[in-house]
Amino acid sequence: MDATLINTNPEVSWKGEGILPGYENFYNAGCPSGVLNVNSFNAVSLRNIYDKIDIRYYHAGGALKYDYIVQPFANY
Repeated sequence: MDATLINTNPEVSWKGEGILPGYENFYNAGCPSGVLNVNSFNAVSLRNIYDKIDIRYYHAGGALKYDYIVQPFANY
């Protein structure tokens, strides 16, 4: 599944929650030497994707889930 969030904040920050043991390595034509020793997390939050709105991705019940976290007075 691909999802495109339209008109998001160009300076989104992220936070990983709960580093999982081990690491991942990724190889593709655009980076043949690979991206190595990448951490995995129990959850990842993208902060301020829109003004006062975050999105949190996590694993639950065998599926990828997500929640929008909307602060008071946000224009959702």
